[in-house]
Amino acid sequence: MQFIFLIGPPGSGKTVCGLALAQKLDCRFFDTDQLIESQQACSIKSLFAERGEEHFRQLETQLLESLPSTYTETGTIVFATGGGLPIYNDNLQRLERLGKVIALRASLDVLVERVKGDNGRPLLASAPGSIQEPDKQLEDRLSELLASRSPVYEQAGYKIDTSGLKPDEVAHEIIRMVFGDRR
Repeated sequence: MQFIFLIGPPGSGKTVCGLALAQKLDCRFFDTDQLIESQQACSIKSLFAERGEEHFRQLETQLLESLPSTYTETGTIVFATGGGLPIYNDNLQRLERLGKVIALRASLDVLVERVKGDNGRPLLASAPGSIQEPDKQLEDRLSELLASRSPVYEQAGYKIDTSGLKPDEVAHEIIRMVFGDRR
């Protein structure tokens, strides 16, 4: 079994590029946030609101620890991780022990444009009563997340800037980097 994990900030393309990669590799694809939502029968936004971020981060770690026993078939599985998953509980090291880790990144303006209007991301939600323009608030929050998380993302063995690329182009680049020209 080979696991490929896509990490990076919100809007970097983890899910859409992961789907494209899985299609090119003819393998299964999972989004860790969706797996947790399914296991908990609750949205990520609700988990954050009801149980807090620390509880959610523990659920992410538990999910990673369960992967080898859950997915035992041969072949490759692609996972898009939540943006904070590799940051907490030594999860980046867990990911590296389990498989290949590819960090996706994009410029701040591209990230803002990609996540604008997505209300399901609890760490990017607008502050109640804020007088700041929503786009500026989103930009500031993404900038804060990048400042704190980028040093961890940069530790990944593979890195791709998705700013000017289509999902199929990112998938092709991942295949080239991870597998060489074999596929």
